Amino acid sequence: QYAAGNYLEARQNFLNAAIIATRTGRLRDAAINFNNAGGSALARQDYRNALTDFFKAKQAAQSAAEPEFLNIVLGNLANLYASVGNPEAAVQVATEALASRYTKTHEETQSKLRAQLAVALARLHRFEEARPIYWQAVAALEEQGDLENTAWVLASFGIDALDANSLEEADAVLTEALRLVRTHRLKESARVLWGLAKLRSRQGDIRSASALFDAAIDAPQRAVPRWQLYTDRGE
Repeated sequence: QYAAGNYLEARQNFLNAAIIATRTGRLRDAAINFNNAGGSALARQDYRNALTDFFKAKQAAQSAAEPEFLNIVLGNLANLYASVGNPEAAVQVATEALASRYTKTHEETQSKLRAQLAVALARLHRFEEARPIYWQAVAALEEQGDLENTAWVLASFGIDALDANSLEEADAVLTEALRLVRTHRLKESARVLWGLAKLRSRQGDIRSASALFDAAIDAPQRAVPRWQLYTDRGE
């Protein structure tokens, strides 16, 4: 259901599984399913339920003494806080997770949390602080061969560079993200194309911007709501 984009149905199935896991004392499974339910809610911009699900996932992971999964949930919480306009909370959660003993010995977890921290700092108009953290995250994810998350981080980096009026940097970063997406047929194409479309619009290249918005609308949707694409294209 999740892969098909049926996020409402997916969330209900994940919640049912989490309830069964909780009743039978399988707290790790409960944490996984509550987290997945939160991800399903987040995918449809249902932030209130996403917050509730992630908190339940956090409690279950803490009770199960699962530091690896706890940090995954904290990363999702940081993403949620940044999405709803509370970057201060996102910085706090990401910093807390990065300081944990588990995170310091697991590079994959570190890189994803660094990306969330960079996003939150940029939302606070602290792009100069976010920039080196973005590059650290990109380098680590590339080294790990995690191209999907590399593309996501590059897209976020480029869009934040655009918002900070660093147009040349945004161009370089988003162009590299597009190369990754097209070479490896990754799922972040809509987000990357959206970022490039906004950049070309800012640069005054309206013809290219229009074509890129059309391509973003035609691409499989993930993190960019369709209404946002239509709004920006209309502008």
